[in-house]
Amino acid sequence: MTPGGVAVELNLTHVGCMAHLRRRFFEAIKALPKPEQKTFSAAHEGVRRIDELYTIERERKALPDDERQRVRREKALPKLKSLHAWPEDLVRHTLPSGKLGDAIEYLLRQWPKLVRYIDDPRLAIDTNLAENAIRQGGPGECRALQPGVHRPGQRARALCVPVPAVCRAAERHDRRGDRGAAAVQLDSG
Repeated sequence: MTPGGVAVELNLTHVGCMAHLRRRFFEAIKALPKPEQKTFSAAHEGVRRIDELYTIERERKALPDDERQRVRREKALPKLKSLHAWPEDLVRHTLPSGKLGDAIEYLLRQWPKLVRYIDDPRLAIDTNLAENAIRQGGPGECRALQPGVHRPGQRARALCVPVPAVCRAAERHDRRGDRGAAAVQLDSG
């Protein structure tokens, strides 16, 4: 069964990761010549816009779910709409093969998944919590590789989520007052 099929069968919500998007804009900054890395650019603007969303999340993380959702819709939704509209003109002047083009393409391709956290106050703006829990899994927790069918000699990685580890991490997070739920990215987006 494909990872997407598992998500449907288990009624999971596939959410995007704003941290992955932000990292792509940082990579675009690093790809600039050294003197231009310190000068404000479109890549810097992408990071700035995403940082505004993280600021909203940090300032409201301890709110009850209904209040958090209301604030997200009032404060984050207009910023998200602006972030989505921002690259419309930029995409015409950006090489798709460059780092900035890659960041913009990721933003547009992942958009429906990136904004899902707005509608569910339990979801986090990124998948960091889930990814950290998976990385911390012990040796017996799902590290399987299965023979691939895509090309000879390749292997397809079996996605195994150590659910107890994610739950433990979410519980630790909740005790600290950050009520965002763990979300798992099921494709290599």
